[in-house]
Order: sequence, then structure tokens, then C-alpha cells
Amino acid sequence: MAQGVGKHSIPQPERHTGRIVASVACILVFALGLGVALALSQGLIRRPAPTEDDRTAISTPPPKAVEGTEGGETEPLAGEQEDTTEDEQKRIVELPAVLRDVSSDIELSNTKEGFASSTGYAQLTQAIGGFEDEGHQLSLYLKDLTTGATISYRADESYYPASSIKGPYVVAVYETLVDTGRTRASSVAGLAESAIVNSDNNAFRSLREAYGASVFGTWLQSFGFDTSGYGGSYSYRVYYYPHTSATQLAQMWEHMYEYLSSGTDSAGYLASLFEQREVSPIADAVGDKYKSWGKAGWYPSRGGMGARPATVDAGIVFADARPYLVVAMSDAPSELEALTTVFVGLNDAHEDMA
Repeated sequence: MAQGVGKHSIPQPERHTGRIVASVACILVFALGLGVALALSQGLIRRPAPTEDDRTAISTPPPKAVEGTEGGETEPLAGEQEDTTEDEQKRIVELPAVLRDVSSDIELSNTKEGFASSTGYAQLTQAIGGFEDEGHQLSLYLKDLTTGATISYRADESYYPASSIKGPYVVAVYETLVDTGRTRASSVAGLAESAIVNSDNNAFRSLREAYGASVFGTWLQSFGFDTSGYGGSYSYRVYYYPHTSATQLAQMWEHMYEYLSSGTDSAGYLASLFEQREVSPIADAVGDKYKSWGKAGWYPSRGGMGARPATVDAGIVFADARPYLVVAMSDAPSELEALTTVFVGLNDAHEDMA
């Protein structure tokens, strides 16, 4: 019988080639994914920069709750589309429908009937409540320079003004000394620009040393300014940064508005500086929609000569045919972004107040 391989030959093992290949592929994919994750975490691979649409979606604030709505529902702001995509809806953080009650401290004068029930008023109360919920105190004053209508909130309380006082002092020097021929404009202009546009402390100090403190008190008295606040008139004649109130800072800016709008060479130059200032919650709040003048101030902690934590801004917003004067003073330590939110609320209120 012929010898050969038959039924008694040694059996061959089963072939698992397909399974082995699949297993190896899974291992490679897992390893690749792990490597990419580690590289991202170490910064070895850069994530793609967000597109303009991404930035807009991320930076767009959530709609603000309207007083009186139920269940935390919100209404769209003016000009905002009501229909949003599913992804956009996921980014929206609903604000509480029950607003912090600050209305008892808000004083209104000559505002239109029903203003206290308007969306703008609700936006303002929400902005105040949100700011004060962070543990800060706040004072506000707004005046429509066309209608004379005003909104104020604890406006007579005294605060450290920080660098916001540089603006009125520079105007005092120009109106009292430059415009009367007692000082040449060329000797003041450079320091004025640095003090207002850059909020330069050394430039402000140089102005004070060159032209004195009494020029400020004299300027205030020239238009009937009420110096009955912190330290009386003495503090405005002595201290570089005299404590003042939102009402008093508003009195200064109302006079400054008249002066800066007078059309003189000095007024035009200073108006351009107040428009160009580098730091301003007011300008950040209104954006490119309106031109504005102003001078902000901020300080992080307690210091000598009465210095206290502060974030302040004051100025003029040229809102179409109805410019308005606005001041916000607080004891928040250099919280410029937080104060910007308050000015957004004030601008919303102004749109509905008259």
C-alpha cells in the first residue's frame, strides 16, 4: 500500500489570520489616539484657531431676563434673532427670572411714563444686582442732556475717584490758565495727553506740581460746584485724588460737556483726547455704536492719602440725537470688565427712558 499523507496525518492548526489583523488594527488605532491626546495636552500639536463665527458665538452674552417673566424664560434683545441653532442654544446660560430688588434705591426724574416697567429698566436693575452680588458697592448717575431726564442710584455716597479725577483737573488747567493767557498751551499739551489718554500718573503729578492744587478748587467754584462732600472744598484744593460722589463727578462732567463743545482750539484738543483714552468701560459698553468722551480710574487696594479700592468711569455718550452724561463709581478693586456690564445696563436704560 502506498505510503502517503492520509487521515492519520497530523492535523493543521485553524487559521486566525483575519482576527489577528483586526486586533492589531485596533491596538494601532488606540495607540495613535492616545499619542494625539498626549501631544495636545503637552502643546506639541496646536488646536486649530477658532473661526470668527466661533469667537462670536463664544463671546456673545446670553439674553437677559426680563422682569416679570416666569420659569426663567428670557426675551431676545433688540436686534437679536429669536431663532438659534441647536449648538447656539447649548451655549446660552439662562439668567434667573427673579431679579435682585434694587429698585427702592433707584431715583428717576422726568423719565417717560412706564419706564420702570420697561426692558431697559429691568436690564439696569439686573446689572446693578449682579455687580453688588460680588460684594461691591456701587453708585450711578445718568442724565439725558436733551430731555433732562435722570436716573440715579445711591449717587451721593463718597468714593475714591482714582484716575477719573485727572480729566476734570486737566480741563480746570486749560479753562482757568491756558484760555486766560496765564499759561501757554504748548507747555501743557503733552502732559495733558499722557494724563488723559494713557492715564499716566507721572504726567498728572507734573501738572499738579507745575500748576498747583488750588486751580482745581477755583475752577469748581467758578460754576457753582457743590463741594459739601468728603472733606469739603479743602480736599479739592489739597489732595491729588479727593474723594467725591457720582453726583459731584456728574456736575463736573456737565460743565466739561459745555466747555468741550464750545468750539475753541483748547476745547477741541481736549475733546479729542477724551475720545482717544485707552481704558474705558463706557467705550467698551457702547462699542462702535456711539462716540464717547470719558476718563476712567481704577485702584486695587488701600493706600496712603485716602486711597481705596476703586473702579470708576465718567463721561459723555453721544447716543444719536440724545447725548447723555453717565457716571459709575464703585469700591471694586480694579474691576473694569465688571463695570463695563453696568454701563451696558445704563445704556439699555437710556434707550427706554425718554
